[in-house]
Amino acid sequence: MATYSTSNTSFTETGLFVGTTYYYAISAVNSSGTEGPNSSQVSATASQTDNDGLPDSWETQYFGNLSQNGSGDPDADGVSNSQEYQSNTHPLIANAMVKIARPRNGSNFP
Repeated sequence: MATYSTSNTSFTETGLFVGTTYYYAISAVNSSGTEGPNSSQVSATASQTDNDGLPDSWETQYFGNLSQNGSGDPDADGVSNSQEYQSNTHPLIANAMVKIARPRNGSNFP
């Protein structure tokens, strides 16, 4: 998931794999939808300093420190921090399962 702001030059992307190099080029789009030329390509590699399988930026964003690890599950939803990161879900909010049902033979639900 990528987020960006039209009021500054920041860009944030989550769900990246540590150690993987990603390549980017940007272009400006005006209010009419006309796109300018692409910039030169740049690269960035998702990194970590504590070797726990989670990018430091993700740990800091959600926990405010680097004390978590990939196998942790602080929201006790059965989904590890590593899985939460890869799925782009919030590691501190338990994910509820939603069951969608349809009445059979046109009947109504009780």
